[in-house]
Amino acid sequence: VDPASASLVRYAQAPGGPPELPPQARQDFRVLTVSIDPYLWRYPKYFPDRIETGYGGDVFQAAVRPDGAMVAFYADPYLFLYDLATERACEVDLGVAENGQPRFTWDARWSPDGRYLAMLTSARFPGELLPFADLTILDSFTGRTRTVNPSPQRLVDAFTWSPNGQWLILQGRLEHGRLVNQLHLVNAADGNAV
Repeated sequence: VDPASASLVRYAQAPGGPPELPPQARQDFRVLTVSIDPYLWRYPKYFPDRIETGYGGDVFQAAVRPDGAMVAFYADPYLFLYDLATERACEVDLGVAENGQPRFTWDARWSPDGRYLAMLTSARFPGELLPFADLTILDSFTGRTRTVNPSPQRLVDAFTWSPNGQWLILQGRLEHGRLVNQLHLVNAADGNAV
């Protein structure tokens, strides 16, 4: 379920296929049935001898673009964009962070105009605490990503889009020991923050 778009995404190729939905589900959600199973796309990233399983981060979540044409599927350490019209997916490589681990997403939301995908990202070996939390913005028109973190402690806790999709408000940690936060206004196009 993607709460930002009120969408329910079902996998047609999941074992046993998607279950029947009560009529109320189709009234409350935009129901999308995709002809894939993103769990079949996984491959070893952390461990050379196995596909990552057995920890909470490898459950796929979905972020549906406002026009319903594309779905971002993300799970630690994967990010895939799936085009519903062509039924094709591509993996988005968010790179490796300074600690040598692959960057992963745990919260993603499309801008209201559908151009940008903003994500909370980090990088750590499975089971370790998060050493940082950045905001990463993917421009779906150009394919470029930009990582932004104006937080003095490099911990972004939350974000939301402006109605026009040009700005984001971030909540960043000001002090490490206490929950003291700052708000930052970030330009989605260039990453400048105030």
